[in-house]
Amino acid sequence: MRLNTFLKLATLDNKMSSNGPVVNTSLSQFAGFPVLYPNTTIQAVQLDPSEVRSLKFWFDSRVKHYQAIDPYLAMNFAENYSFFLSVAQIAKGKFQQVSSLPPSGGQCDSTLRSPQVPAANQIGIQDILPEDIYRNQAGSGSTTGPHTWDINALTAQTAVYMLGDSLPTYFSTNGTEPNRYVLGVMRNGLVEIGGNTPGFDQFFYKTTLNGYNPFTVNGAYNVTEVANKTIYSYDTPGAILLDEVVKAQLTAMPKYSGVNSRVAMIGIKVYEYNQYTTLV
Repeated sequence: MRLNTFLKLATLDNKMSSNGPVVNTSLSQFAGFPVLYPNTTIQAVQLDPSEVRSLKFWFDSRVKHYQAIDPYLAMNFAENYSFFLSVAQIAKGKFQQVSSLPPSGGQCDSTLRSPQVPAANQIGIQDILPEDIYRNQAGSGSTTGPHTWDINALTAQTAVYMLGDSLPTYFSTNGTEPNRYVLGVMRNGLVEIGGNTPGFDQFFYKTTLNGYNPFTVNGAYNVTEVANKTIYSYDTPGAILLDEVVKAQLTAMPKYSGVNSRVAMIGIKVYEYNQYTTLV
């Protein structure tokens, strides 16, 4: 399957203007598939051509990266381009005090920057890091997230938390300027590495505004062996949008006891230039 068949740009409705936000009543309308986000309206601003090139620069680099790891993962990632574009448009609508994404591609000059290294008053694009989220397997209510995707000492049929905890404490991104950010976990973007893969057979995603039914994994497992480790992409009913408005919780049910696992969230982070000022 050719990757360029996936690279159709998402467009908002015909009221969209590059000069201001528009309220769109259906997130999935421009993402191309369902998005787990309970609000029916959300603001977004169209990217200009230079910003689209910046997004595409990041996107192409990640497709090549995932192709080297697992073709199935790379294909899943490529199918989410329209969703990533939508997340960038939503972030631009939220961060209107910030000028734009760094220009990238096209004619080379000294102003070009990587979208992963924004200048002051610019928006950056990056992979999702474990430090970007809050999850606490023990449910202690800590306000900081882990520094790894590792989940240790699983117990069969005892829920663990990918987002939030058992108190319950929900996760939402930082809403303080200039440290704001938006996360878009791609569809099929819960990726397990190593362990007794797949180690989970059920997930439950809910928010403070709405709940969703538990979803189970596909019985026809697609497990890839890479460098003596197994990689499994869980089928999810859609992509997940995480922002400062909707507080979310994601629970998973382990199949095995006494094992460790690593479940990464694959997708996009669009952030203000000052999200991180030091190592965290």
